[in-house]
Amino acid sequence: MAGSTSLGHLRANMLQGVRTLAKSPRFTIPALAIIALGIFIATLVFTIFDAVILNALPYPHASRMVALFGKSERAAGSQFPLSRNEIEQLQSDAGIFDRVGYYVYLGDKHLTDGDAALRIGSLQVSPDFFRVFEMEPILGRQFRLEEFQSGKNDAVIIAYGLWQRQFSSDPQVIGRVIHLDGAPYTVVGVMPEGFRFPTPEVRAWFPDPASSQPDKAADKMAVARVRPGASLAQAQAALAVVSSRLRQGPFNRPVFPDFTISAINLRDQVVGASQKILLLLLLAVALVQLIVCANVTNLLLARNALRKKEVAIRIALGASRLRVIQELLTESLLLGIAGCVLGLILAAGGIHVVRIAFAQSLDNCGPLVMDLFVLSASLGLSIFSGIIFGLLPAIRATAVSPNHVLQEGSGGSRAGFRLLRGHRLQSVLTASQITLALVLLIGFGLLFRSLSRIMNVDQGFNPKKVIAIQFGTLNRSGQKATVALNQVLWNIRQLPSVQSAAISSMRPFLGVSIATLFAAQTTDGDWVMSPAIEAQAVSADYFRTLQVPVIAGRAFSDSDTLGSPCVVVVSSSLARIFWADGNPLDRQIDLNGGLGGQPAICRVIGVVNDVKDVLLQGTGKPEIYFHFAQRNLGTHALLIRTNENGSVSPNEVLHAVHAIDGSLDADSVASLDQIISNSAYQPRLRATVLGLFAMLAVALAITGLYGVTSHSVGQRTKELGIRVALGATRANLVQLILTDCIVLIGIGVIAGSFVALAVTRSFTSMLYEIKPADLLTYVSTGALLMVVALAASCVPARRVTKLSPNVVLREE
Repeated sequence: MAGSTSLGHLRANMLQGVRTLAKSPRFTIPALAIIALGIFIATLVFTIFDAVILNALPYPHASRMVALFGKSERAAGSQFPLSRNEIEQLQSDAGIFDRVGYYVYLGDKHLTDGDAALRIGSLQVSPDFFRVFEMEPILGRQFRLEEFQSGKNDAVIIAYGLWQRQFSSDPQVIGRVIHLDGAPYTVVGVMPEGFRFPTPEVRAWFPDPASSQPDKAADKMAVARVRPGASLAQAQAALAVVSSRLRQGPFNRPVFPDFTISAINLRDQVVGASQKILLLLLLAVALVQLIVCANVTNLLLARNALRKKEVAIRIALGASRLRVIQELLTESLLLGIAGCVLGLILAAGGIHVVRIAFAQSLDNCGPLVMDLFVLSASLGLSIFSGIIFGLLPAIRATAVSPNHVLQEGSGGSRAGFRLLRGHRLQSVLTASQITLALVLLIGFGLLFRSLSRIMNVDQGFNPKKVIAIQFGTLNRSGQKATVALNQVLWNIRQLPSVQSAAISSMRPFLGVSIATLFAAQTTDGDWVMSPAIEAQAVSADYFRTLQVPVIAGRAFSDSDTLGSPCVVVVSSSLARIFWADGNPLDRQIDLNGGLGGQPAICRVIGVVNDVKDVLLQGTGKPEIYFHFAQRNLGTHALLIRTNENGSVSPNEVLHAVHAIDGSLDADSVASLDQIISNSAYQPRLRATVLGLFAMLAVALAITGLYGVTSHSVGQRTKELGIRVALGATRANLVQLILTDCIVLIGIGVIAGSFVALAVTRSFTSMLYEIKPADLLTYVSTGALLMVVALAASCVPARRVTKLSPNVVLREE
């Protein structure tokens, strides 16, 4: 009986709430728009967070998956691949892993079968690689053990997307022979759609051929699945024991006496820098949602002030205060749910736009859809917000004395409303909106100034008028590769407008680098081992093409060939590490030092300026340069500097390359300026996203201030009319209104500055050469917000200049 009565009350409250909201479109429509906007943004961010973080690894028991790598204090921050021997020993001795697998990057391969020629990324994998992920092919099978034997590894497993697009989802693809880089391979399996490890670009997996000899080649990236119930800390402890045994065994690494195998959660490795951006987004969403709640609360307070007499009459007629609160709270919940529905509709369109605009960035995450988690989170947020912004106004509206309200008469509802003085709650809510908006604005200012510093950093070379192209795999080696690359350079130099051209191992800002180890002869004649040092194999005109200053000695020349003595050029920071007097010229390095085998001596012939060619942030790293004819590092890029007023078309470049080797595949031709700009994608994305949130927060806060100021002016019509009748000028009235607004804005700005000091400490890792407490950012953003807020307050304040005392007093 009690249950049916409660349901009846709820039904009645909902019907009454719908009728009341429908009768007040001037309140309902703005409130719905603000709530829908908040839910739209929150849902969009929840969906991205769900796809990129929670579903980054769409594999069974993904929380138990780890990546394994080597580390050493001698190369702090570096993660070293492992050798097969190291992987096999930790699998047998660690005792904490269910499965351990590895993969080796093979680079891009040229696929000439199917609907069109295509470049695809490829890996060689171990027998347990797919079992680590607990994934089976949807067509065909996994590799058999005999396919891992040398000479029998002509099988390939392909990705779902490649099978779908290149082979039109043909189920008969199993057993089909396809050609990659001209070599035949038999398709034995097709992986499920969700399998895209380690990157979406990898679309072919080959068996890694076993070797009868001990394998010390440290080129394998290891992944493992921890046993059920075991933690990451336990895995680290087990790996420390295995590492100790490895250091004492025959497969130790003398260059790194403290070499240790470590583990990291695979999700953290895959998500990488995206996690910081998404956590920043969640913080921004929380701040915007608080502003939304404060804004709607102010609207409800203003509306309930006009319904004060209605509420007083209902209480005087016997309605309990609790019953009235329930009805008002039901209206707020209905408002929140209706706003949620509108927000979800907007979010569905927004997700579609994000899916198209950021397709490449979202390739390596789960599906971008509003699943049950996202819908539940959005609905829960709307209900929680409805309670938050509805409860205070409901309690305040019912905290009245019916006798006092009814004795006020018709004019009572408009008397005594003063910002800061008569209605402190509205003033606090308005100031809080300004506070939260300023926090986001300061955050954007810090990220924007950091981005500006990054884009204006000195790279150590001149990228203007330089275009670059990274080659795929070159189907030649040794002297044949050198001859082919020299022919490519000769063809490029014949093009009109080309000033110079050069070969390097990696084009600048490719995102990866090549490291090498060596022993260096110091000033005292001693030999010391190097940590992992970035290396480039370049042609003679490399430094001239990039305009890298040669500080001492000379650059490479055409006389430095395979048959001449080995020579190297070092960066200035590398020279400072090994040669205390700063003069490394004619000093020797041993490329086989500490690695065993015959010495491979090279002489230092030059010192060049430090360059930033991997990351714009930070300082230039130590780097060693080889002549590509003497030491080929396996990958190649082409750099072309054009005349000041000249240009070279991509087709001309590709034609000159393919004239030497038609099978040589390459990335698209791009200017170094554009490449450098693209390399700042993460900082630019952070600044752009937070900037959009800051603009939205400021707009909402200003709207709230405008609404409260307008309501204040409307409620004070009688008071202001009397002031004019007693001799106050219209300028005095405007000053009176704006003084309250200035105090309110000032409180919000001061509070916002202190809150920002605490919040922006979490930005430290995202900033470059800017401190979280940067005074210029705080002063400029605070001043900007004050000017905009004051301008918004002037609009309703000017209305008082049109007051007629006679009309106002006659109405009263």
